[in-house]
Amino acid sequence: MGDLELKQRWGAFKFYCIAILILLAAGYGGYSVGNWQSENQQQQISGLQNTIDEFNKENNRLTRKVNILGVELEIEKRANQQAQQDLEHAFSENQQVRNELSFYQKVMAPELGNEGFVIDSMNFQSTSVERHFRYSLILMQQERRKNFVKGTVTIKLQGSLKGQMQELDLLSLQDPQKTSLGFHFRYFETLNGEVDLPDNFIPEKIMIKARMTHQGSKNATFERTFDWSEMLDQASEE
Repeated sequence: MGDLELKQRWGAFKFYCIAILILLAAGYGGYSVGNWQSENQQQQISGLQNTIDEFNKENNRLTRKVNILGVELEIEKRANQQAQQDLEHAFSENQQVRNELSFYQKVMAPELGNEGFVIDSMNFQSTSVERHFRYSLILMQQERRKNFVKGTVTIKLQGSLKGQMQELDLLSLQDPQKTSLGFHFRYFETLNGEVDLPDNFIPEKIMIKARMTHQGSKNATFERTFDWSEMLDQASEE
């Protein structure tokens, strides 16, 4: 049945009313569907926004935790470094105390040798000036000796110069008029000095001879040889 037949059967007024109702129903239905879709999309967007907010909160929490752990790790690292430094310092102090104890044990010991006299050590230390060195020589005797001892010391450097073996007088290198050092002590004495080694001279050994004089007794002579490289190693460790 066509539009023309409906118009003729129902009349023009009824036809247009029905058409308007159909259009209103269709429009309302379209609006309802669109509104439902819009609300549904809003709910989905709100849900996604809530998820994003939760992710941001979790991310911030984890970031703070990582920062705290980083600070704790740095503090622990510095604490370990400080502990290592303290341990090294304690070890150094302990070694120094042991060296001092060993030194005084030698002074106090009754078995140091003939006449209780000993050439304890000889050390050389390099300086900022090329081939210029500082040296120290330690002499000692045991405690049971009540009298002062005195005498002289000569120091020889043995090495090579331009491929030839040479023996130099250390004290003459400082002062051509000096060939020996005098000492006078009861327990121990340190003899210090500085020296410039000749160019191209390669030292290998230090030979020390101490001549001790006693009133009412014959003279006594003591000798000791030190390796040059070992003396420099000991000086660098100290």
